[in-house]
Amino acid sequence: MEKLARKLRLETDPVIFFVSAAIMVVFLITLLLIPDTIEQAFGAGRTWIVTNLGWFFIFGVTTWVIFLLWVAISRYGTIRLGGNDAKPDYGNISWFTMLFAGGIGTVLMFWGVAEPISHFSNPPHPEVEPFTVAAADDAIGFAIYHLGLHTWAIFTLPGLAFAYFIYRYDLPMRYSSVFYPLIGDRIYGPLGKTLDVFAVLGTLFGVAVSIGLGTQQINAGLTELMGIPNAVTPKVIIIAVLTTVAVGSIVAGLDSGVKLLSNINIGMAVGLMFFVLFTGSTVFLLRATIETLGLYIYNIVPMAFWNDTLAQYTHEEGGWGWQATGPSSTGLGP
Repeated sequence: MEKLARKLRLETDPVIFFVSAAIMVVFLITLLLIPDTIEQAFGAGRTWIVTNLGWFFIFGVTTWVIFLLWVAISRYGTIRLGGNDAKPDYGNISWFTMLFAGGIGTVLMFWGVAEPISHFSNPPHPEVEPFTVAAADDAIGFAIYHLGLHTWAIFTLPGLAFAYFIYRYDLPMRYSSVFYPLIGDRIYGPLGKTLDVFAVLGTLFGVAVSIGLGTQQINAGLTELMGIPNAVTPKVIIIAVLTTVAVGSIVAGLDSGVKLLSNINIGMAVGLMFFVLFTGSTVFLLRATIETLGLYIYNIVPMAFWNDTLAQYTHEEGGWGWQATGPSSTGLGP
């Protein structure tokens, strides 16, 4: 593997790269050969996880939020992640645009409208009647909760751990480096590389979800505006274009690629926001923005611990959380 890696001029660990690639290729071939079986297996797995471990996930992310807030206001919040004398390479705005584009940008554009509309017609709380003011408050409350502090905590905690151990301790830029306090130098051995392989596969699946959501959104828009069919061929072309642009931005580097595209992305998003604000019901939207902020502050604690515990007794069909059929933009909800 090392000889092949040198020939290909790979700057990554050859074992991690080739093992991850091999597993992914096997999975893709299996998916093409028996797509229905894979779909059923993943569906059953998701239902089991949501039903039996959803409480653990929700409590865990809430714990992360509390921990991160504590770190931010404690003396540890003043630690420079890049070293005592390190200076940031980019300004706050540039960092925000890149993090937004690499974080929940696609999720927000896709579910920012779909999720509250879905909850408005099918409220998570069984006592709330659909298509009422209470249903609207419930819907926007859950949507903002799914896209607020808890979602960003899922990105922030791993990012904090990576930055601390990689830049403060000069460890390899790999997932296993986070476990250095637990396993020590074994991060360089089979155990560490196994952790890294799982991290690569998890990242690939996560990116696939984002690309899939973006592809569906783009294809639906093209169907509505230009009559392009919502079919497999257009989606494959869209995925190919998106992948080409993404790879091109990475090859071009942070300054000429990722940063530039991220700035364009956030500029278009802000432009769309102001377009909707000024061409729509401006006063209504401004009032709703303030009211939504209040709803988020008021509901964040109960929502952060809500699991729909009595769903199997209060819902005729098992409940929002038990059926695992409710839309969830980030995995925080059922």
